[in-house]
Amino acid sequence: KPHRSQPVLSVDILETRGYLPLGHFSKIFDMQEFHSLISLELQKPKFSKINLQKSCITVIRFGNSDLPNCRMPCWLAVININALNVLDDTKVLESISLMTSQLTLNIDKKDNETKEELEEAKMRRQRKQWSRIDQRPQSKMKEANSRKIREELRRRGEKISDHMKYSWEEGVAHKAVISMDKLYEEMRRNQTSDASSPSSPDSGQNSQVRNWAKINVALRNAMRDLQRAEAEETSSNKQHPSL
Repeated sequence: KPHRSQPVLSVDILETRGYLPLGHFSKIFDMQEFHSLISLELQKPKFSKINLQKSCITVIRFGNSDLPNCRMPCWLAVININALNVLDDTKVLESISLMTSQLTLNIDKKDNETKEELEEAKMRRQRKQWSRIDQRPQSKMKEANSRKIREELRRRGEKISDHMKYSWEEGVAHKAVISMDKLYEEMRRNQTSDASSPSSPDSGQNSQVRNWAKINVALRNAMRDLQRAEAEETSSNKQHPSL
């Protein structure tokens, strides 16, 4: 288990797992890692300078690594004076503390942004879920009316797009369009009037034909109103041209 005051070893020593290659120059102490160790110590409730001083000492042993520590023929303790001087330099300590504070603020800001993104994604999912499970009577009635009209138009082999427009097309064109709800209401009134009138023996066979005939009349009337509104709008634009 690493000791809390273990020396700050360089990458060269870590790559060789603590062994110094014979005849090669190797860096033992890493000053940047030592600054990081100071930053971690500054974040603690109580700053311990003694632990950092102990980290400035690196012990090297010479001999067979299989021998116990007490039987090693030679030990060498390397003390980094520059690291000890850093602990007494208030400017360096203040600089490290400032960098640590800035890093903490950046991390907190990133965490807040991530939290806001998660909240926004959650709200989008809730809105989509609400739109799927919206069981209000008005929504059910409107959906049922549109479904019946689409089914009847499909049986007649007519294109549904010829009898309806999207909401954004209405906002852009500013023209009168066929309302599916109004069309269904007119169809319902026609069917009700048929049901109230006396029926003939063959009325069951011809009821569908009469219904479609009245639907066709309603569609023609709606298209006639649409063309009349377009003509009036065109005439009005010619009389009052926009600047």
